[in-house]
Amino acid sequence: MTVGNTIYYESLDFEKYLQIEGTSFSTIKGFDGVPSAGMRLGTRVHNYISEPEKYDWQQAEEVRAIASAIKKTVAAALKFMKKELSFTSDFSFNGMTMRYKGRADGIIPGMLCIDYKVLSGDIEAACDRFGYENQVSGYCLATGCPKGIIVAYNRKIKEVQTKVITPSQEFWNYNIVRYGRPTFY
Repeated sequence: MTVGNTIYYESLDFEKYLQIEGTSFSTIKGFDGVPSAGMRLGTRVHNYISEPEKYDWQQAEEVRAIASAIKKTVAAALKFMKKELSFTSDFSFNGMTMRYKGRADGIIPGMLCIDYKVLSGDIEAACDRFGYENQVSGYCLATGCPKGIIVAYNRKIKEVQTKVITPSQEFWNYNIVRYGRPTFY
């Protein structure tokens, strides 16, 4: 797999990110755009941490507690991170190219991608069920980061769990062939 033509979109609103051409992890997983209650809580936590002007002040007590725990875990990296960094890249494999798009919660380009999650259970079970390693691998591959970290708040035990991700190309190679176009196109 090769990666090229990476473009960063700093300070891009999420709605505008959605309009960028490209295939995202959510597209591949078939997300229909209707968030569950758990996803809405995750969005609130996310906004509280990264885009406070978008936080709607619902579930405030729980959101503050979760956000505080996550921020404590990533405190050392916060001052170096670009928050909500959107990007596109051309992912190529086996004569096919797919325009990829992603939006990382926190990134130090070329070094580290961080993705926040709010889970109803264990991080390993969530990764198995939802394929979060593939999502973070896409972020890492596009941005040249050798590692990614999922920082997840487990609501069941009320603790932050982390998972270090070494990017894997396997999922993306399959989907380049599935969603891409011939490279010479």
